[in-house]
Amino acid sequence: MKLLTLAALSAVATSAAHVALAHKRHQDHARMHRERAALTTGLLHQRWLARGIENPELLVAWPDFAEMSESERALNLHINSAVTLWWLQYSTGVTTGDQVAHMARSLMRTEHGRRYWERAGAYRSEEDGGRDQIREFNELISSAYSEAMRAANNAPAAA
Repeated sequence: MKLLTLAALSAVATSAAHVALAHKRHQDHARMHRERAALTTGLLHQRWLARGIENPELLVAWPDFAEMSESERALNLHINSAVTLWWLQYSTGVTTGDQVAHMARSLMRTEHGRRYWERAGAYRSEEDGGRDQIREFNELISSAYSEAMRAANNAPAAA
């Protein structure tokens, strides 16, 4: 009887291990699918931005772009393209939060970078859909923006 109980317990444990392994495989497959979908969407977004830079008349449906000069619009789209790339890298684990913060601080040292975030920051925050990872990413850039604004406000006035 003890041998039969031991065999039954062994079979149950083996079955449980197989179920756990199958569940892990399913989760890994689902994660890879989400990452692939995010990268494909990001690539399409990058192409859309490039078309907007090359053909500014395509952007007339967006009032924010219509109010910008052609060079400002191209620069804004270029910065947006970079930030989108950072997001894709961050969301797939290619870059860390520290790396994103470093890139964002570099961007926010420029007036164009700060103007971009003044226009886009609130929009990006609204579109996070309550997802923590996007919120964390946006907070990294917002922190770099705030840090740059404090530094700019504390800088001595030019003579």
